[in-house]
Amino acid sequence: MKKSKLKKLLFIYLLFLSPNLVHVTSEHESIPPELVTKKEVDRKNQTDVLERETRKELVRLEKSMTNLALGAINNGYIHGASVAIYYKQNLVFEVNEVFRNSTPLSIASVTKPFTSLAIMQLADNGLLKPNDPVSKYLPEITKQFPPLEGKEITIRNLMQHTSGIPYIGSRQIHPAGTKFMYSNYNYRLLANIIEKVSGQSYANYIKENIFLPLEMEDSMVSQTADGASGIAVSSRNLANFANLFLQEGKHKDQPIVQSSRIKKIFKAPDFIPKSSLMEFYGLGFRVIRENNLVKLFYHTGIWNGIFADLRIMPQNKSFIIQLCNPPSYKSNGFTSYQGQMQSLANRYIELLEKLPVPPETELATVSFLEEQDDLFPDGD
Repeated sequence: MKKSKLKKLLFIYLLFLSPNLVHVTSEHESIPPELVTKKEVDRKNQTDVLERETRKELVRLEKSMTNLALGAINNGYIHGASVAIYYKQNLVFEVNEVFRNSTPLSIASVTKPFTSLAIMQLADNGLLKPNDPVSKYLPEITKQFPPLEGKEITIRNLMQHTSGIPYIGSRQIHPAGTKFMYSNYNYRLLANIIEKVSGQSYANYIKENIFLPLEMEDSMVSQTADGASGIAVSSRNLANFANLFLQEGKHKDQPIVQSSRIKKIFKAPDFIPKSSLMEFYGLGFRVIRENNLVKLFYHTGIWNGIFADLRIMPQNKSFIIQLCNPPSYKSNGFTSYQGQMQSLANRYIELLEKLPVPPETELATVSFLEEQDDLFPDGD
């Protein structure tokens, strides 16, 4: 039998008689190193179907979030809304009803992370240390709050709400560093320290050292801001602030704060026992850690006419921003709205995680969050 006939018979066999082969080479092609099996093709088809269904669900979620915001406005639960979802540090979806993403809105207690960042910057410049006693900068504190059980209040205690000073600030209830007690008074003292050390008003310091280098041109800080509240930002500006913590303290490769400072946000206060799941207030943020990895760090600000929520998830370089102005933050309608919006946004990110992952840029590296606590001793 001639060679040409043998080649033809082999081709027919491969085409019709072998059920597992779906890729066939012609007699003019070189044989590939591996043939794709039918099983692999089926798996790819299933993946394609799953991706199409995931994308359809993402579209449904987008409509749901838009309708949810419109419904809350129509029902009077809020007057307007600006919601943004960032995935891999990129804007993937936003809802802007009444407001634009450039509209500055008051953020109440989300001011605290800005105050914390200012303290970190001053530490970078050698002007203070987080473990310094507050009395070093505000001597009058010693008379107002004499050390309980010999424990002086430190700057770190103020940042972590472990000073033992309640909202009113009339007396110290617990010894410093022994218990968490959220109090705006802590951050008012931090603002006083910022002014004392920098020689600037709190408002001017925030404008010149945070807003300006982070290109937060929409944002404002009241001259009466007290460190615990008083800042107004737009959604797109708050995104610049959030990205700072996912870029190891940089904005467009320009250092704003040392990455070592950011790492210390996620160290739990000493009195909290170590466990696989930890929730605590770090340096200006509430932190949730699982198996020594940071799952989420966030802060909310809420009052009548104000709601702000910034939630950063470093493991997939994502964050969610909610800004709106509820007439009453205690109303059931508003509580339901903001809870549903958060749930839908979380689900949106979960679905994005199922899609093919694009190559990560060097900018998205947050490996510093994966290191162990004991690599970062609190020398300052």
